[in-house]
Amino acid sequence: MVDLLSLARLGIATVSKWICFVDQGRYGIFDARVSIALRYVAVGHERAFPIVGCRLIKGQRAFRNDTSVTSNPTRMVRAYLDYLEVLSGVAVQAAMLPAEVEMALFMIGDVWADGHRTPAPLRRGMWS
Repeated sequence: MVDLLSLARLGIATVSKWICFVDQGRYGIFDARVSIALRYVAVGHERAFPIVGCRLIKGQRAFRNDTSVTSNPTRMVRAYLDYLEVLSGVAVQAAMLPAEVEMALFMIGDVWADGHRTPAPLRRGMWS
């Protein structure tokens, strides 16, 4: 994954889609909407997952992209692996497939920053 994310114009959304095609029972897509759905998941008082950038729509204010993680392939892969661990745990608890949980997150994350509180800062030192 690190090698794929190191290629120009490939981000975690694209790479995780490819990986998800391999086995939807184990993997999930991590894109902007999923990351936005996870924006209030915290460890202590700090956000646990980075927000991935999205395509901008005129008149909408996007949540801020955590480029310190998303632009570093090694850190982004570590964040993705943590996401997969949480995804599989929630799937087991909810008696769902990871792909079903991921789709629910995708739908929850279909919001823009306007009218929503600013997410807490990203946990320092995560995925170093």
